Amino acid sequence: MIVRRFGINAILVKDDNFFVNRKRVTAIAEGFKERGLDVVVRAECRADYIASGHYDDALLGELRDAGFQVLTVGAESGSEIGLSILDKDITVDDIRTANERLGRAKVTTKFTFMCGFPGRAGRISSRRWR
Repeated sequence: MIVRRFGINAILVKDDNFFVNRKRVTAIAEGFKERGLDVVVRAECRADYIASGHYDDALLGELRDAGFQVLTVGAESGSEIGLSILDKDITVDDIRTANERLGRAKVTTKFTFMCGFPGRAGRISSRRWR
């Protein structure tokens, strides 16, 4: 309704847990396609949801076709030490695998990283660069 009534052409999903429920995401994507909505959907997703196969290559392609064209993935750190300290429950391999799979599905992927985090993480990273 809001696409047609207000003429929007993009939707930003600001929900860290949006991709938790695969059935819900699939139903939303199918609803977009059934209604012929021409919108770009930008959303946030954890790297491990993509890397683990929770969303397989076929489903990623279907999501892309339904409008899910840009996913922001919270990588947070490119180091196993940093990810461990942040207790993200993801690995550098998860991040790489998610990037590869989203690339194959032609989904534009943006990664967010944390920097300058305080405490033990800051001391470890600063020691590495001396």
